[in-house]
Amino acid sequence: MLLAERLEGLLSRKFLYAIMVIVMSYVLVLTGRVEPKEFMDFATVIGGIYVIGNVGTQIVNAVENRGEEP
Repeated sequence: MLLAERLEGLLSRKFLYAIMVIVMSYVLVLTGRVEPKEFMDFATVIGGIYVIGNVGTQIVNAVENRGEEP
């Protein structure tokens, strides 16, 4: 498996957006505008949304490809 194939999943728009939001909120913690507890709660929510989005995508793909030969 090539490195590009391994990184393909990491370069999705959902993943990049999740990382960007977490980094931006971490900057707010560093500047003292947000408490660390609030950051952790927010990061948990973003992580959950990311996982739900990936699972939803897999379900939609499975339903669309149902009955087709692999």
